Amino acid sequence: MSLQRAALAVAIALACTVRGTTTDGQGSTQTRSGTATITGTVVIRSSGEPIADASVTLYESTLPDGRVSTTTDRQGRFQFSDLAPGRYTVGAARTGFVNVTFGERHYGLGGRAFALREAEHRDIRIPLPRPSVITGRVLDEHGNPAIRASVRALHLSLAYGYRRADSYGYGDTDDNGVFRIQSLTPGDYAVCASTHQTAPLNEGQRLRLEIDRERRSAAYVLGAEGVAAQKRLAPQLSQLEARLPRYVPPVRGYAPTCYPGSTSSISMITLGPDEERTGVTMQLVPSRLARIEGIVTGMPADNMDLDPIMLLSADELREGPPADSTRPDFEGRFAFNNIPPGRYKLFVRSAANRPQLSRTSAAAEVVVADEDIGNVVLDLQPGVTVSGRVVFLGSVPGPAAAEIARARLEVRLDPAVLGPFAHWPGPSIAPPDSTGRFVLHDVFPGTYRITASQREASRWFFDTTAIPGADVTGQLVEVKRQDVTGIVVTLTDQRAELSGTIMTDKGEPAPEYFILLYPSEEKYWTLYSRRLYGTRAKPDGTFVITGLQAGHYRLATLLDVQFGAWFDPAFLHSIDAGSMAVSIAGDERTVLNLRVAGDR
Repeated sequence: MSLQRAALAVAIALACTVRGTTTDGQGSTQTRSGTATITGTVVIRSSGEPIADASVTLYESTLPDGRVSTTTDRQGRFQFSDLAPGRYTVGAARTGFVNVTFGERHYGLGGRAFALREAEHRDIRIPLPRPSVITGRVLDEHGNPAIRASVRALHLSLAYGYRRADSYGYGDTDDNGVFRIQSLTPGDYAVCASTHQTAPLNEGQRLRLEIDRERRSAAYVLGAEGVAAQKRLAPQLSQLEARLPRYVPPVRGYAPTCYPGSTSSISMITLGPDEERTGVTMQLVPSRLARIEGIVTGMPADNMDLDPIMLLSADELREGPPADSTRPDFEGRFAFNNIPPGRYKLFVRSAANRPQLSRTSAAAEVVVADEDIGNVVLDLQPGVTVSGRVVFLGSVPGPAAAEIARARLEVRLDPAVLGPFAHWPGPSIAPPDSTGRFVLHDVFPGTYRITASQREASRWFFDTTAIPGADVTGQLVEVKRQDVTGIVVTLTDQRAELSGTIMTDKGEPAPEYFILLYPSEEKYWTLYSRRLYGTRAKPDGTFVITGLQAGHYRLATLLDVQFGAWFDPAFLHSIDAGSMAVSIAGDERTVLNLRVAGDR
């Protein structure tokens, strides 16, 4: 958990006097204080020297705003006084150091709360490491320095349900090809380098780039004025094209390369605290850069209501903005130049500035290897309509209108394959009307999961999805170029509940553990499975998991788990031996009192 500076800072000399709040049962707030004290020292991890002016934040649910802060003195000391009994978490932050929570075993994944009794004095020590560094060189194919190459440190996670690369740091190479990426939190990183530099261009290659640049610039002028400008420019471009040689050789450049090199599998670099990793050398591999040409059909005559064509990378280690974008000319033609090898998706849709019109869209996937790609067709088609109804099956059925309004219910079509371009075109979402009917407009053809979600807690849970003649609960539904009708989404209040406590072997609450309930059968280990449940306990160690489907499960208690790791079947296999079997039946209420090791 990354720390933020607290909203409430009390720093009078050294001491920070804290009074918490409680509720008297009638909604009024009362001051809650005690006689316990927390003192401590914030030091440099590598040398043990004290750190002055570090921000120290104390967290506990009954404190005002849940937290209170102070700063360290010249000796790195801090103090919180007049504390009531409870479970407290302490974090420290200082510019130029990695933020740390007391008891943290893996940086960035949270620390450990500790119990404080009446009149108890707890003295702690919080060592802050300096940010870690990765440095090395990028070379070209001849072993010469690659100047002004871009180098990124990427962290891979499954937090979004797919393996996503997030950039945690970057740097450019200098005249010696040396890069230095600093301010990194200890952890695992992939290091990748790329450059837009190409081999020297010949006359034909330069002429082609000039023609494309002029055509693209004119295409960005929209409406009748833009069409007229393009038509005026057409004879000039035709003359330039006539000067092109019969054969224009491909432009040579470099494909993105990840450490240790493109011919090997990617090696993750594990950085420890205060570590400067040197000698990370990568050699760029020369490759043929491709030209992608195509045409948009069915486009608006004035090109006014069309978004730019997006060229999106579908490779795992390509994060960030689209690889490129362009607009078609008034005849629908478009081109992308100097595209390195990789997998890409082209996507275009009509603009959203005319809500009364149905949106059109088109997509294509291409693999760039060692040749140009031509004749890509993006055929704009109107989105289709997906409609159906929501039904409620429960022990005490309620009026549909009241339940829908209370839960702020939504029906969702989520793309089956998530990835870096999941937001193109993204999910379709619509609320049912008062009778339970729903209509999703302008759905782009593709494969989706159909579910229901609610913005407010209620007694209802998503149960099943059916299309005429088939139960498609948890399955993928293909939406083609025709409307889909007759979908039935069922919600139920007949679900089981698992509750209990999680305590250490010393009888203290252990809310720092994540409680994961996952199905015993591997066939349910799928992306966003409705049979994966997880929660953290309250500060007193109590927990509740509601809305459970009947079945056989495994329960695991996890420390320092990265969010979303459970979407990976390999991770579930790795924790299987340490988990316990749990059977859930019908709408039963199961109570489990869990015990975990303390002070691990």
